[in-house]
Amino acid sequence: DVDITGLVPNTAAVRAAITAEISNYLYSRRPIIFPDDANPKNSISTSDIITIAGLAGGRSFALTITSSGKTFPYTLLDNELPKPGDITFS
Repeated sequence: DVDITGLVPNTAAVRAAITAEISNYLYSRRPIIFPDDANPKNSISTSDIITIAGLAGGRSFALTITSSGKTFPYTLLDNELPKPGDITFS
């Protein structure tokens, strides 16, 4: 789950853009299939999500990521695919 607080500007358009971009980022992550993959996408990073939210229009905000028992950055297991949980704005 991702919770964003204190978003500026806090508009429906910015919230929708941030939600879409974070979802796209999470769906693009995958375990390493080949050990020589030149561009691995097996990690989920808080800093990547902060950057994505900023590029989607958030100028100022605080962000919290939670997932049961996981710490971030998180490396996907060989049999694991991420999916977006709740993305909330408060």
